Amino acid sequence: MRTIIRRTATAAALTALLGTGVALPAMADVPVPVTAHVNSSVGFSAFTPGTIAFPATDAGQTATAPAITYTASSNSAGGFNVVIAAVSGNDLARTGGGATIPEVNMGVRDNGAAKVMLQPSSITTVYTQSTPGSTNNTDVWSLNIPAGQASGDYTGIVTYQIAGM
Repeated sequence: MRTIIRRTATAAALTALLGTGVALPAMADVPVPVTAHVNSSVGFSAFTPGTIAFPATDAGQTATAPAITYTASSNSAGGFNVVIAAVSGNDLARTGGGATIPEVNMGVRDNGAAKVMLQPSSITTVYTQSTPGSTNNTDVWSLNIPAGQASGDYTGIVTYQIAGM
């Protein structure tokens, strides 16, 4: 309240001085630049379940894993991509050795979109969002098991990545 009274009194005094022909003191404007930086934030949360688990399937058939859900988010002004990074030599290996299933036999369908197959030593984009924010995604993985594939349990790693644009 005091600030308002002081400002009103000052404005009234200036108005009175202007009417009397008294010269006001010189004033100058000094523009001062203001800068700010907002850190980039990207991430995943709530991978459920935490494993892509294919059911037992015969050689020569395609196995489909239960859906995996997750939230992807980024504050990147141009949005973001969710990608799967394939690494050379990251095939599914049979426990006990002796056989592999190539990673390129794995495919993923994100949020009902067309299935994309992993590419060797490459990045496969599974989701793109052109604005900052977050999204809840559901991925369904499939595995083409080669005819004549040796029986056994196979394991490997799939690496999800999020990249701001």
